[in-house]
Amino acid sequence: MDSLKDLPLDDKYQLSLEQKTVMEKYIGASPVGDSDEQYSSKWKIIAYITALFVILMNPMTQGLFDRFPYFGGNNISVLLLTTLIFAITLAIILFYA
Repeated sequence: MDSLKDLPLDDKYQLSLEQKTVMEKYIGASPVGDSDEQYSSKWKIIAYITALFVILMNPMTQGLFDRFPYFGGNNISVLLLTTLIFAITLAIILFYA
C-alpha cells in the first residue's frame, strides 16, 4: 500500500456533528460529497467559458463591436471592450454556475 487511495473505505462510518463542524471550519466543507458532480460541474464551467470566448472573438462579433461609438475604428479599444464584456460575463458564470 503505497498510496492513501489504495486503503479500504469504511462505508458505514458516519461523522459526528462535532466532527462535521470542525471539518467545515478548517477545510471548508465536509468530505462527504459527490465527486462525479464536482467533476462534471468543472467541465460545464469550462464549456461555458469556451463558448463565451468563441462568441466574443469571432469576426462577426468583432465587426459589431467595431461599429460601437467611442470604440470603433481602433483595435485596442475594441480589444478592451471585448475584454471587459468577457470579464463581466465570466464573473457572472462563475458566480451562478
